Amino acid sequence: MGFPVRGFFLLGAILAAFAGANAAELKEARVTQIIRDVKLLPNAAPARPAVVNDPVRDGTAVRTGIESRTELIFSDATLARLGANTIFSFTEGTRNLELTDGAMLLRVPKNAGGAKINTAAVTAAITGTTAMLEFHKNSYVKFIVLEGTGRIFLPSHLGESVLVHAGQMLIAKPDAKNLPNPVDVDIRQIRKTSRLIRGFGKMGSENLIAQTEAAQDEERAEGELYETNLAIYGGGTSIILNDQEHIQETQIAAEQNPSPPPVVPPVVPSEFGPPATITSPNPYPLGSDTQINTDPTIVSNGTTNYGKIYRDTPTDGTRSRWFFGATKTFDSASGFDTPNRAVFDLNNIAVFKFQNLQLISDPSISTANGGTTRLGLVGVDGITSGPPGGNLTFAGLDSVLLATQNGSIVLGSGISFQNIQNLFFYARGDNVALNLGSPISGSTNLLLNSEGTVQVNGNVTVDNFNAFSNGDFQLGSGIVTARDVTINSIGGNVAFDFSKFANLAGGGGTITLNANGSLTIIPNGSAPTTRTSITANAGTIDFNSSSLFHFNFSNSDFVSLSAGAGGFQAPNVEFIGPNLTLRSDGDINLFETELPSVKGQPVFSGLIDAHGSIFATGDIQTAVLTADGNISAG
Repeated sequence: MGFPVRGFFLLGAILAAFAGANAAELKEARVTQIIRDVKLLPNAAPARPAVVNDPVRDGTAVRTGIESRTELIFSDATLARLGANTIFSFTEGTRNLELTDGAMLLRVPKNAGGAKINTAAVTAAITGTTAMLEFHKNSYVKFIVLEGTGRIFLPSHLGESVLVHAGQMLIAKPDAKNLPNPVDVDIRQIRKTSRLIRGFGKMGSENLIAQTEAAQDEERAEGELYETNLAIYGGGTSIILNDQEHIQETQIAAEQNPSPPPVVPPVVPSEFGPPATITSPNPYPLGSDTQINTDPTIVSNGTTNYGKIYRDTPTDGTRSRWFFGATKTFDSASGFDTPNRAVFDLNNIAVFKFQNLQLISDPSISTANGGTTRLGLVGVDGITSGPPGGNLTFAGLDSVLLATQNGSIVLGSGISFQNIQNLFFYARGDNVALNLGSPISGSTNLLLNSEGTVQVNGNVTVDNFNAFSNGDFQLGSGIVTARDVTINSIGGNVAFDFSKFANLAGGGGTITLNANGSLTIIPNGSAPTTRTSITANAGTIDFNSSSLFHFNFSNSDFVSLSAGAGGFQAPNVEFIGPNLTLRSDGDINLFETELPSVKGQPVFSGLIDAHGSIFATGDIQTAVLTADGNISAG
C-alpha cells in the first residue's frame, strides 16, 4: 500500500469538505454502554456517574477511569467509543469533537457527513469512516483508519496535512512542525486485540473493515504490503515502537525533556473469558467485609480480585465448559447448559470462582458502572457456611447462583437466605451432596440441583420449589411451603414426606414427583389435601404407612400415579377423591378407592390399570379397571 503525497491546501476549505455542507449538526449523544468507571462532567454541576441512556449535550464532558470504557451514539448514528483515562466532549450545532486526553474510536456513517476530532496537537477529519485516535500530553499522537479515509492536520501550521487511507496509521510528536508519512498496520490484529472493539456490540462498519483486512491479505501475499516495525497490542491503541529510528528519537527526547515517572495503573484483566480460580484465602470467607461489584470485582480485607461476565452461549460457548472447564452429562440433563433458560436466566451473569467458598454473613453488593444484577459464586471443591452468620440478602441482585465444580454444598442453620428473587444451588461432581440446613424465605424460584443427593433441613418458604438430582432426594427435617413443588431424581430414589410439604393457606398448587428408582411416599394428616394436582412417576411407588391412612384428595382436580415394573404398593391406604389414575407395569396393591357420590351413588371417574394383578382389601371404585393378571377386591 503506497504512501499519499502530503497536501498543502487551505485548511478551512479542506475541513469544510470533510464536514459536509448538508450534514446534520451534532446536537446530542446518548450513553449506550458503560464499563466500570464512567462519569459525566457538566459545566455548572458536580461530576456524577453515567448511566446507560444518559443524554450528553454541549457543555458536558465524558470522563473514563482506569480500565474503563464507554460508548456514545449520536442521533445520526455516529458512534464514539472512549478508552480508559479519556476526556471527551463536543460542540453543539457543529460536527466538532474534542479529545482532551485519551483514546477513542469514531465511526461516522457514509450518509452522515463528516466530523472533526480536535486535540491540542492535531486535528483529524473523517467522513464515512471508522478511525481511532489517541492523544496524551508529551506523548506520540496516533491515528489509525480502519475503513474509509481520514486527514490529519497541524492546526498551528497552515496547509500541513496528510491523507491516511484504510489500513494505515500515522504517528506524530505532539509538537511536530511537519507530519510524517503514514505506515501500513495490521487491521485484523487491531480488531482482535483493541479494547475499543472487543467487549462492545456491532459498530455497523464491520463489513467495510473486513474489506480492508481482505485487501491487506492480498497485498501481503503479493509482497506489496510494507511490514511496519510497529507492534500493536491490546490495551486500547497502545503502541510499542520496535524500529531503531523511533527508539532513538524517543530516547533523545526523553534525555532532553525528562518527565516525572509515570503512574502505572494496576493491570486489570478483561471482564470476558472463563473465570480464573481465586486460590487464596482458602476457603474464601464471604461476609460483611466483602464488597462485590458485578462489573466484576470482589474486595475483601483490602485485596481485590477479579471475576468474569458470561454473556450467552453464542458469544462465550457452552456454559458448563466456560464455568467448569468441561461438560458433564449432568450439565445437559439438568438444563444448566440450556442457552436460554426459562426459570433461571444464566446469561449476562457476573461470576467469581474460588478454590473453596465459605458463606459467613451478608456481603455488600454494587451494580454500578453497568454491572449486572445476576451473580454466580463457584467453589471448585465445595461451599460451606460459618460464623458469625445472619441473613444473606445480596441486596440489589435478582438472581444468585451458588455452584461447585467438583464438591458438595453443605450449609448450616447459622445463615439464612431472604428475599432473593431467584436462588440456584448447583452441586456438581460424583457422589456429592447438597445439604441445605439454612432457612430460605421470600424467593420466587428456588432451584436445588445436585449430581449427588439433595436434603433439605432448613425451613423454606418460596413460590416455586424445584429439586433435580442424579442421586437420591432424601428425607429432611425442613418444612417446605411452596405453591409448586417439583422433585426429580434421574438416577436415584425420592423419599417424600407429606408432613414436610405444607398445604398452602389458600389452597392450590401442584406436586410433581419423578424417580428413576423408587418413590417412597409418607402420607400425613387427617384433613384433605388442598393441592390442585398431584403427579408421580417412578420405577416403584411405595406408600409407607403402618396403619390405615385415608388419603383424601376430594378437593383436587386429579391425582395421577404411575409405577414401573416394581409396582404400586399401598396396602394400608384408602384413596378418597375423583379423577384418580393408577398405572403400573407390575402389580397394584391398595386398601380401597372411594369416589364422590350423589344420593349415595358414586360419580364414576378415573382409571386403574396394571400389567400385573390388582389387589384390594376393600372396594374399588373407578370408571375404568383393567389388568393383565388377576383382579381381587373385597
